[in-house]
Amino acid sequence: MANILVIDDEEVDRFIFESSLKGSNLVDKILSFEDPILALDFLTEYHEKKAYLIKEERIDIIFLDINMPKLTGLELLEKLKSIYTFSQVPIITLSGSDNPADIKKSYSLGANGYIIKPVKIKDYTEMLTKVIKFWSGVSKTYVLS
Repeated sequence: MANILVIDDEEVDRFIFESSLKGSNLVDKILSFEDPILALDFLTEYHEKKAYLIKEERIDIIFLDINMPKLTGLELLEKLKSIYTFSQVPIITLSGSDNPADIKKSYSLGANGYIIKPVKIKDYTEMLTKVIKFWSGVSKTYVLS
């Protein structure tokens, strides 16, 4: 089971994300942030306190909306991938857009995946299930110290 962090400025999108995983045996905990600046502050403190060494506190996968005010998801992605702790954590970018430039930029900044947000909850659930099953198996192979 994975601990998931989702950063998305849209309340409806966070609700759909969390609802898609409710009752799932894939997730222990979902942390959710609306504000990318607050998320960055939290993650910086998480890194400094070495919270990732505590299994129950470890963030296994980060889902990051790319279209946010104040600090875009791509800017946040770049900042996170420059911190060793998060260079080892799968970060999946989320968007309502299939713009090739966004996709290319996400991968060039170190995203481990780019997902176009499905409209139907059933489709979102299927997509998240596949992504979490894949990345939770891969991310458990890393030992951060």
